[in-house]
Amino acid sequence: MRAGVWWLAGTLLAAAPITVSGQAMIEYTLGVGRAAATAPAMKKAGEASAKTFEKLGQMLEQGGQARAGVTSSRSTIPLAPEAPKRVGPFLDPLTLTAGLTREELLNRYGDPVMKTTGGVGTLAGETYWYRTPTGEHILAEVREGQVAAVSTEAQRKQASSAVVIVQ
Repeated sequence: MRAGVWWLAGTLLAAAPITVSGQAMIEYTLGVGRAAATAPAMKKAGEASAKTFEKLGQMLEQGGQARAGVTSSRSTIPLAPEAPKRVGPFLDPLTLTAGLTREELLNRYGDPVMKTTGGVGTLAGETYWYRTPTGEHILAEVREGQVAAVSTEAQRKQASSAVVIVQ
């Protein structure tokens, strides 16, 4: 019985490399066939990438002054001109009063630190936020081109936290 086991083990050991090499040949053949079909396309893609990086390198060497044949398909859209920056001295926001026009507000008190549009309590107008020297905020609500209401941030918070029950 021992001889039969040894004979079977020897046969399996001899047959294993033959079957494994057959499988390897089939896999290699299939893999090379696929690679051979894609090699020319990949070679062209690699050449195109190399040319692009070469042009980029030339641009960087020249400090970005040369366009190196790079063109843009986007058309340039002119931007709206920016509003001129207002130069102070400006009045203290604590002196803000209702009734000023939007232009008077901006000319007297300068550009706000923040501007919001619409929202609760503004009747779809604009709210200009100004900071006082003490760090508080004064809010000027502008409706239809005029300052309709002036309040502090604290007053607005208190008014929004109040609960009104209507019967």
